[in-house]
This record gives sequence, C-alpha cells and structure tokens, in this order.
Amino acid sequence: MALAAPSLAFAQPAASKRDQARELAGEAFDLMRAGDLDAALAKLRQADQLVQVTTIRLEIAKLLDQQGKLTAAAEAYRLVIGTEILASAPDVHHQAREEAVERLRVVLAETPKLTVEVQGATGPTSLTIDGEPAHAGTALRLDPGRHTIVVQSGLEPIRRTVELARGDDEVERILVAATPPSSPSPSGDEPTTAWAPLGWSLLAVGTGGLITLGVAGGIGLARQADLKDRCGGTTCPAELQADVDRFEDAKLAATIGFVIGLSGTVLAVPPLVIAATESDDGEVALRLGPGSFSLQGRF
Repeated sequence: MALAAPSLAFAQPAASKRDQARELAGEAFDLMRAGDLDAALAKLRQADQLVQVTTIRLEIAKLLDQQGKLTAAAEAYRLVIGTEILASAPDVHHQAREEAVERLRVVLAETPKLTVEVQGATGPTSLTIDGEPAHAGTALRLDPGRHTIVVQSGLEPIRRTVELARGDDEVERILVAATPPSSPSPSGDEPTTAWAPLGWSLLAVGTGGLITLGVAGGIGLARQADLKDRCGGTTCPAELQADVDRFEDAKLAATIGFVIGLSGTVLAVPPLVIAATESDDGEVALRLGPGSFSLQGRF
C-alpha cells in the first residue's frame, strides 16, 4: 500500500516548534511506508505535543483506524473535531475537521458491538470483558479481535471467548446454573445434636424400669400380705409353694425394674445436660420431692 505524505499546514505556533513538528511528521510517514506503524504513531504524538492542530491529529486518528484500534480512533476523530482552529489557519485545517466528521461516522458504524446476556442467575453476579467491569444486557463497543468474557456467579467463574470483526453486532448468552437453596437451620424445637435423642432414649428406658418397679412391687406387696395371713408364721405349707413362687417372681421383677429405672435415669442426665448447653434455648432440670423425682428438659 503506497502512502503519500499529506500536506501539513500549521497555524501560527513558534517557528522552532512548527519546524520540529513538521520534521517529526515527515519521519512518521517514512515509518508508515516501512510498515512500522507503532513507531510512526509515537512520532505523530510527539508532533502533537508541540503543535495542537487538526492536521496532525487527523493523521493520528487515521493511523489508529488502520491498526484496527477503532475505539481509540473514534476518540481521536472526536478530538480533531473539537480542536480550535484559528481564524488565520489555512483551509487544510478546516478540511481536516470535515474529514474527521465523515471518518468518525464510518468508524462508529464499523466498530463491533457485543451484548452479554446472563440468564438463570439468582444471586449476586458480576461481569467483566477483557478484565473490565461491564453491564449485562448493554451493548459495548469493542475493537475487532478476540475478547474474554467472565461471569462470576457462585463459586466457579464462567469464561467465554468471542471473536469480533468490523461491523459485528453480537449477543452472547450465558446460562448460569441456579444456586441450590441452603438447608434451613434447625429450629429451636428440634435437637441440634445426637446427645438429646440419646438422653431421652435412656430416660424412656429408666421410666419403663420405674413403672415395672411400681407394678411388680404392688403385686409383690399384696401377695406378701396374703401369704402372711395364710401361712400364719415364717414357714408356709407345701400346698402354698406356687403362691410363694409367684411372690418371689414379683419381688424379682420389682428389683430388676428398680435397677433399670435408676440406671436409665442417672445415665440420661449427662447427655441431656450436654444437649442443653449446646442449644441456645435448651434447658434441663432435675426436680426432687418427698419420695419422688423428675427430669424436665426443653430444646
């Protein structure tokens, strides 16, 4: 591609700055013809620091456009359009502004647009494109080329790569898996550990033993009184041996019930106390009375 150096006119800056800018611009065009666009752009920007004129700035914008840096080129064309032109400036400065207006229209039409739609998100979601924060559902102007999309929703980020060309208007839809609902915390009416069920189970066994003690003890006492009347002393006749055996059975059952009842109740206390201390609303109390006791708890 042959490049012809345009005629660059300068509007009234000091002669030394004007000459330096013209020399830098000439070097820039030599570099463009050699294919070193980055070095040419650096020379033009040095010239722009010396003399802020539309002609130099137009060449910077055109070079960015040529490199495919369309978003930067659009800003550079806007800078040309907004540059003040002195009344004594040559016509070439006005022509540069008019050219910038037309080229900006073309660049805006050719700049690719990308819209990212995030679907299925139920919690906080963040979106970045090329590492920069972006808004889902909003078209973003980007340069042609490859771009990286990252959606953060949950523990693992979702990454996508898209390739854009001049004039593209792409919509990228990203489906985010719904975050499973968290398990409800245990209510105050339910045991929060295994200690409470263990304690109540032992207490139930102890209660059963005490009931056996009461029933068997009552039967034993009734049979003892009956045998005392019928035997008339410490030794019963042989024909009452069956009644004596039933009395002994009742006494044995009462003893077993007493042992089980006492053991179950005593063993139930530590688990219930531990469960009560682990629960914010837990409470356990041992109540003693004349000839009786009770264990009460709330979890």
